[in-house]
Amino acid sequence: MTMAQFTTVFHGVGGIILAMYIDPMISKYLDVELENSNWLENIYSIFIGRLLTYLFASSIFLAFYLYAYSV
Repeated sequence: MTMAQFTTVFHGVGGIILAMYIDPMISKYLDVELENSNWLENIYSIFIGRLLTYLFASSIFLAFYLYAYSV
């Protein structure tokens, strides 16, 4: 039950970091680099980075869940 309640904290902190730091930085970079043809590669790297982050975080949370379930 405690792990399920911490979900709100994790999403809240992640949402604040995403809204206040990462998204403005990405938007500014894409606005500056839009004239350059490398922006498509940068978009792909952003998507791959987010995918790897979600997979990494999911595996950590799954490991914590399985550890808590086995104890």
